[in-house]
Amino acid sequence: IFPPDPIKKKITASTIHTSIRIDGNPDEPEWRTARIIGDFIQADPFQGKKAKRTTCVRMLYNEKYLYIAA
Repeated sequence: IFPPDPIKKKITASTIHTSIRIDGNPDEPEWRTARIIGDFIQADPFQGKKAKRTTCVRMLYNEKYLYIAA
């Protein structure tokens, strides 16, 4: 298949002390505190090239769960 990308990207989830309602709508105020993760690259068909479409991801966590919004 494809060799792994030599540049490793580190992402960090923001800590929260509440729970998030899982409803597909990241409108809780906690989401505004999460860092936006972007600048994704392709794996297929052109490994290492900039992604054709922009994707923004946010991550939060509390003592029980990891929440991801994309």
